[in-house]
Amino acid sequence: MKLERHSVWSIYDDRADNLEKFIENFVPDMKLRMDVAEDVIKAYKVIRGLLIHSYYEYEFVDVAVSKLLHTFEMALKIRHKDLTNEEWPEKRPLAHLIELFRNGGYFEINHKDFFDYVRNARNAFSHPRNHSFGGIALFHWFDTITDLINDLYEDVGKRRNRLEQIRKLNENIREVVNKGAIINLITKKHLIYEAGILFLEETCEGTNYLFYFKRLFELNDKAELKQGQKQPFQIMELKNFSFEFVNDGCKIGLFSISKITEQKEKEKERLNDWIAEFQRNSHYAAYDSFLGFEIQKYYEKKRREVIHSEHFFS
Repeated sequence: MKLERHSVWSIYDDRADNLEKFIENFVPDMKLRMDVAEDVIKAYKVIRGLLIHSYYEYEFVDVAVSKLLHTFEMALKIRHKDLTNEEWPEKRPLAHLIELFRNGGYFEINHKDFFDYVRNARNAFSHPRNHSFGGIALFHWFDTITDLINDLYEDVGKRRNRLEQIRKLNENIREVVNKGAIINLITKKHLIYEAGILFLEETCEGTNYLFYFKRLFELNDKAELKQGQKQPFQIMELKNFSFEFVNDGCKIGLFSISKITEQKEKEKERLNDWIAEFQRNSHYAAYDSFLGFEIQKYYEKKRREVIHSEHFFS
């Protein structure tokens, strides 16, 4: 029997017109740390194989996601045995095992609702009531579960310290930006309404930060990010940097609206009017949330580069 590309992939013709392009454009890297258990790595080889063959049989995507979610459960049990030298009791539910690791600070994400979502997805594949498939809509699971498995092997103390440093810095930044602010860069000045630290990395030379800010955008009922439009936020990498907060400002060139001088009163008025209108319309809040999701991608990419940079599976 001759294998042919599944018709679904024809809508992505320029990115999936042959198997090599499909692998390049659609099959995730799914990088794993080298200290991840060998059984997990073996399972990932199967998952990758299923994804590659979804080029010919589209519903293999769902089979790969099912295998992935069950591999997460296996990874939890293996890591539990590594840490305690005891097998996880077969009759104890997965929810308890997830909570054990979540409460122990083993995950970067620490929201119970998120892990209920992961567990419910696993249960749906384990106990199906009917035949269904999600296909490409399920692709987000590959990065999500890979991150969770890698999290199990990151130094918990270092993660806690990193997250606490970021929390304290963001509290100080919020105080500066709370009612709007100006950020002065070398070539340009921006009026902004939000800023913060996404990630920090301790190196032998100093501390590197991934910093973002959101600029004022045009307020209208159709506020949206159009294709090719410049995004109303900016991501900056600050290398060997030290944050200093003084007089409603920060060394980075960030100044609260309260520091705007009389000569720049029009900028202050513009900020006040913009923020008042922004807070009145829920449509803008939805658009702002979308910007937050876009910014989150930069954090995820940086964390994978730093935490998993020397440990990968392919």
